[in-house]
Amino acid sequence: MNNTIEISVVVITYNQQDCITKALDSLTCQKEWIHEIVISDDCSKDNTWQVVCDYAERFPNLVKPYRNGTNLGIYGNMLAGYRRATGNVLATLSGDDEFLPDCLEKAYNYIKDQDVLDKVFHLYMDRRRHFADNRPNYTFKNNLAISPRRLSYALRGYISEPTFFSPKLLERCIPSGEFGIGSDKYWSYQRMYHSDIILYLNSTSIKYNAGVGVSVRESKKKFKDSELLVYNKILSENEMHFGTKDLYYIRYRRLLVQAYYNASWCYFFSATKAWIKSIDISLGIKYVNGIEHMKNMFRYMIFMKNGGKLE
Repeated sequence: MNNTIEISVVVITYNQQDCITKALDSLTCQKEWIHEIVISDDCSKDNTWQVVCDYAERFPNLVKPYRNGTNLGIYGNMLAGYRRATGNVLATLSGDDEFLPDCLEKAYNYIKDQDVLDKVFHLYMDRRRHFADNRPNYTFKNNLAISPRRLSYALRGYISEPTFFSPKLLERCIPSGEFGIGSDKYWSYQRMYHSDIILYLNSTSIKYNAGVGVSVRESKKKFKDSELLVYNKILSENEMHFGTKDLYYIRYRRLLVQAYYNASWCYFFSATKAWIKSIDISLGIKYVNGIEHMKNMFRYMIFMKNGGKLE
């Protein structure tokens, strides 16, 4: 077995001419720790492809550019990039995000020390969220990823995406856009469930630039549609064997969506009942999600006050 760490960073991009340079610069400045940078462009209509080709000329042994023949969408583009990669460790970077300095070196050495290349593993690191509007930036901690109850925490939004993972995972599950714009929810649960080992490195990996990606231009209704498909999938099949409290939490989230669809307080009150049944004290008082439910109540009051129309 090859024990050399070979990190393939898959960069997925579409119409990101104004930010792809920062993304690629954040990688090339750490090139000694990267096996390859696989760029998968999903038929961009702006100058993104020209920028990508320029980097391929400047770093011919590192940057491997690919342009899809047809637009595959976010998850099809992601999978295409994974299948083109040749390394034994995968990382994903959106064309509007950035790797932070020293992240690749820290991850390289940590994975080497853990000796996990023969396993289906995930390495979670913290992620910095940077907002384009006036919201304060913050670092999202992923330390709960190594908890035995990690699926419960992930459902409740307390675990973000992993940064590095084994390509062997793709033999067990693959990203799919079957649920629309929010398919990453189901993919994140799947990859966590199908891992042999979960690692956590207490260091920040990626600067996630919130509010600048392609998905922010999608309507609220498309996000709700996607959420509903994910929740229906979990409740109908439960292939990842969520517990009773977790399933009540999914029912709570589904009923919230249905409340918006129907502009009905009846659905909202039913959602509140499901939320009460979903409370799992064993996760800790901090994670009861009471504040989240209060926020949802406030948002719904505003929604109903504005006429109850989902756009």
